[in-house]
Amino acid sequence: MGATPEVTRLVRGLAWLAAVGASLGLLVGTLTFAADLPGYLSSNLLAPGKRRLLIGLIASGVGFGALFGLALAFRSYERLDRYAARLGPLVLAGFVPPLLTMNVWAGRELVLLTYLALFVLALAELSLRAASAPALSSRSLATTLFEALARRSWLAPALVGVGVVAFATWFSVFTIINHRALRTSGFDLGIEENLLWNAAHLELPLFRTTPLGGAKTHLGYHQTWISYLIAPFYRLWPRAEFLLLLQAIGTALGAVPLFLLARRRLGRWWGVALALLYLVYGPLHGSILYDFHYQPLGNVLILSTLYCLLERRLAGTIIFATLTLLLREDMSLLLGVFTTAMILMGERPVAGFVVGLICAIHFGVLKLTIMPRFLGGQSAYINQYQGLLPVGEQSFGGVIKTVLANPAFTLSTLLEREKLSYLLELLAPFALLPLRRPIGWLLVLPGFFFTLLATRYPALLMTSFQYTTYWTMFLFVGAIWALEAMPSERRAAWGLPLLVGGALVSLHFGAIVKNQDVRGAWDHHRLGLSDFERQRYAQVSSLAKQLPTSDSVVSSERLVPHVSNRRDSFTLRNGLQDATWLFTGNAAAPDERPLIDQALRSGQYGIVAREGEFFIAKKGADPTLNRAYLTEMGFGP
Repeated sequence: MGATPEVTRLVRGLAWLAAVGASLGLLVGTLTFAADLPGYLSSNLLAPGKRRLLIGLIASGVGFGALFGLALAFRSYERLDRYAARLGPLVLAGFVPPLLTMNVWAGRELVLLTYLALFVLALAELSLRAASAPALSSRSLATTLFEALARRSWLAPALVGVGVVAFATWFSVFTIINHRALRTSGFDLGIEENLLWNAAHLELPLFRTTPLGGAKTHLGYHQTWISYLIAPFYRLWPRAEFLLLLQAIGTALGAVPLFLLARRRLGRWWGVALALLYLVYGPLHGSILYDFHYQPLGNVLILSTLYCLLERRLAGTIIFATLTLLLREDMSLLLGVFTTAMILMGERPVAGFVVGLICAIHFGVLKLTIMPRFLGGQSAYINQYQGLLPVGEQSFGGVIKTVLANPAFTLSTLLEREKLSYLLELLAPFALLPLRRPIGWLLVLPGFFFTLLATRYPALLMTSFQYTTYWTMFLFVGAIWALEAMPSERRAAWGLPLLVGGALVSLHFGAIVKNQDVRGAWDHHRLGLSDFERQRYAQVSSLAKQLPTSDSVVSSERLVPHVSNRRDSFTLRNGLQDATWLFTGNAAAPDERPLIDQALRSGQYGIVAREGEFFIAKKGADPTLNRAYLTEMGFGP
């Protein structure tokens, strides 16, 4: 192929620099009219004079960019080409202000995510183009700064350590405040704490948890054997806050093996970058804002197992693989995906095969054999995939049959607005980087099967639930492996798009910068307690202390986690359960109020203490106070 004609180089270079000028003009205009930006973005509202000025700034930018290009071309076409490529990312400058505007996207999240994803994808391509061009100067300030930092080997792990401590502290405080604002529930914080209390006191049956509905075992739903290892520590502080603290710290620690993996393969500063991006990753925040679950702890355990496997650390592999298998029944499947990837990549394939085989046996025995026996032969949560079940089948095997044998129908269930928004939020920070290497497609299979295939369960498609765990660790490891396969100059170009993408998604959907309207499950949470919430928590705590720990209690769903540290703690959503005590109040859910009305009006329970809207009533106690409470709180005549 011959050399590019000079006129082509001239027109191409001038076009790029004119586009850069236009974008900078748009940036200046939108910053000038910042107060008008919300209305302009949401309804295209801008005074005619301001609109003309905005167009004028864009046109002026085109002119200045073209003149600058002509001046460069006058000296040499090589200089024009170099500047056009190196300044190329500035083409996106004018598109930044809408991404930093926070109050115009409610109800338009898909628009925001599409805009953000396209921006990050374009930034990635422009950064790669810029990196392939010669530098504008022989030595830049950034290069000098990076070399100075590189000489301080202690700085990288110190930065990761600070990030881990900051994350753990922030989310410990956030989730405990959320709990004290009465935004946690019997399902699932009450279930998990009561299970842990019964495990700590060796109550039978195994995995006994009464908020689930009577003296039931959780074995048919989840196999969280690690709870018996945690139980002795729980006895030191037997409160729901213990679990929230454990979840925040455990999730934060996932950054450590991620840093070690990236440092080994990409260098320590890439390790720092990816570890910190993990900590600000918006979908990770959502996974720990809804009560307590064991999945987020899988990040640190599975990534630690993978690191030890790849680094030939036998003792570490045994310890972390064992903890992974004890964590939950599905964690073995997630670890098995990583070991399969190791085999396909030729990295310690024998070790990967051995661990993968153990994982397959573990998952098959627990999920497909033992667990259904506790549910009458049915698979737990199969209702979440009801739309993919063949007629007459009620097992995950039926879902797999549909996926493999009827891909066209399966595709029709995937092309939904909610699933597109969910995918964009997960992938936008990476600019699809993990999928740029074939092994990345294997790594997204857990997320695909556990979440995207859902047809009757919206929670699986919301980043405000724990299910993002099925994506997070795989996307970050996929990014490491994709960067590892690149030439060093192309790898360096990915720093900016990953930084920008991670920051933007965290800004809009994370819980660090935006901490006053953050989604956790179905609720909107905020950092801090109002005077009203502080007073309510004091009332609830005062009444909870009056309940004998040896007695059974049935409570409103939102109160269960405040009294689940006992043998029998029931939730009103399952009825009165013949409990000794009733603990509730006017803030009870609509489906709970008829039960409260019946219990008090019939005299079955008598109120013995009251704090504001809340009360405790004992079975068979004097019902004298009941009628006054029912009338005052609007339960009817």
